[in-house]
Amino acid sequence: MIRGGLTLLATLGATVLAAPAAAQPPAAAPPVVQDLAWGEVLFRHYQEDRMGALVRLDVAETRDELAHHAGEARLLQGGLYLAWGLREEAARIFRALLAAGAPPEQQDQAWYWLARIHHERSEHDAALAALARIGDDLPKPMAADRLDLESRVLLALGRYDEVVRLLADHRQPGAWSAYADFNRAVALARTGATGPAAELLDRLGRGRAPTEELALLQDRANLALGLARLDAGDATGARAALDRVRLDGPYAGRALLAAGWAEAERERYRAALGPWTKLAALGDADGASLEAMLAVPWAWHQVDEPGQSVLGYRRAAEASEAELARLATAVQAAQGDELLELALADPEEPPVVAGPLPAYLYALAVDHPFRAVAADLRDLEALRENLLEWRRSLGALRDMVEARRARFAQVAPQAEQRLADDGLEALATRHQAASARLEAIRAAGDPAALASPGERALLARIDALRARIAALPAGADRERLDERLRRAEGALAWQLNHEWPARLHAAERALRAADRALATAREQRESLAASLAAGPAGFEGYDERIDAAAARVDQLLARVEADQGRRFGELRALAIEELQRREQRVAAYLGQARFALAAAYDQAVQPRAARGDEPPPAPGTTP
Repeated sequence: MIRGGLTLLATLGATVLAAPAAAQPPAAAPPVVQDLAWGEVLFRHYQEDRMGALVRLDVAETRDELAHHAGEARLLQGGLYLAWGLREEAARIFRALLAAGAPPEQQDQAWYWLARIHHERSEHDAALAALARIGDDLPKPMAADRLDLESRVLLALGRYDEVVRLLADHRQPGAWSAYADFNRAVALARTGATGPAAELLDRLGRGRAPTEELALLQDRANLALGLARLDAGDATGARAALDRVRLDGPYAGRALLAAGWAEAERERYRAALGPWTKLAALGDADGASLEAMLAVPWAWHQVDEPGQSVLGYRRAAEASEAELARLATAVQAAQGDELLELALADPEEPPVVAGPLPAYLYALAVDHPFRAVAADLRDLEALRENLLEWRRSLGALRDMVEARRARFAQVAPQAEQRLADDGLEALATRHQAASARLEAIRAAGDPAALASPGERALLARIDALRARIAALPAGADRERLDERLRRAEGALAWQLNHEWPARLHAAERALRAADRALATAREQRESLAASLAAGPAGFEGYDERIDAAAARVDQLLARVEADQGRRFGELRALAIEELQRREQRVAAYLGQARFALAAAYDQAVQPRAARGDEPPPAPGTTP
């Protein structure tokens, strides 16, 4: 009995699994960050700001700010380029690091990432040669990556026995162990050792899955194990393994289909109707539900229910026709903008797009090259957005330079006029005169020269009174007045002599402060004059540099958009090819349903004894 191509090797697939950690950029944080710029780069890197980290790396290298971390910086830069899918640039960086005679630990990391690049290019012999160059200085966090990569390279080269020995002799830590067991099961199955492969899959399928990635791996392992047991004639064991596949996962359809066949193998056709009916109601996008819709009426025939069988084949034919219409709509949508919108969307927040295309793409993205191409497109779109932001920033920089140039042209004449009218020379002359006068006062020792305005008024009043007294006639009154005036004059003279040292010191201090103020004013005047003279030259060169940067951004933008177009063409071709392949399969289902429906009609109108035990053809067979 053919079961729609459900086999162990078909389920294990041609694509070997790699643990998600293997997709991360290299370079763990060093024990000590000795360069501030390297700390800034690592901060952006650990914030998953890959573009920001790359830009800061370039700036730091240009400014020679990575004296202590040049090697780590090159490793990280190569890893970030590789994460963007820029394999040529990444390989160039790693080769340059090796040619420069980097320390052994950095050389081992460079060889590892070169091996990764060769493997992604399908240059598996070169990848294996690069892996052989890795010494004993690879950092421990990368050791699991290396072993995983080596196993995948050997599998790609068809050296399955070596994979079995490699993975059997090493124990991978954490989640790596599950992926290693799965890949070892692939190798065992391809050498024909299906028994040991099934044992590995059984152990893997019974474990606890703390993450969604491991849950998907566990579902795939249980599905493969169920099919292996089904092929070996162990229908009971197959059903036990298939029941462990999650009903809300991407492998639920194939698991339900196989579970029904497990029951059919034991001739428990009514029990087979359970998973098949459930699957037929799910309406999945990978075609398993249509095959279940064909299996349901076949099972009804086995339990001698010709009416149900006829109804089932009629539903299967109608569902196949509807599925062909949906596929045609999806193919048409895949040729428009909906495909690009879905490909560029965040997988965690897909956009709301009407029509059947999103469901088919979801099924494609589970286990298909479509997923990798879509990821590349999202990376290219992020690059394009960054370039567009830089182009806008360059426009803003140009506007800023123009605004500053215009502002300078506006304020320069006013500043020049103020410089011409500042009166600084007159102030200097006054300062010199004041210095000379103070020096003369000090030399003469004349306290009255530093009298306050009130004291000068008293001195003037004393002089006026002396003249008036002198004009009086001689006598007792004149003598009395002279005596009083001498006392007042003496008191004032004592006060002036008492204040003389402090006033002389204050005057000297004021002159020194004025001297400093004049010196500062001269410096500021010279600075302002120099700025006015150098102002026009300060704006030169910006236009050329901005134009050069804008041309470079436009060049990169054109390159990214060209790559986007190329990759989107590949994505569209993959999607349409897969949709058309499904159209062919559904068309075959439709032919089977129509043929079986005709046969079921013929048999339904005859007594069972007259029509014999020949049922309609089983699903998956050719009419």
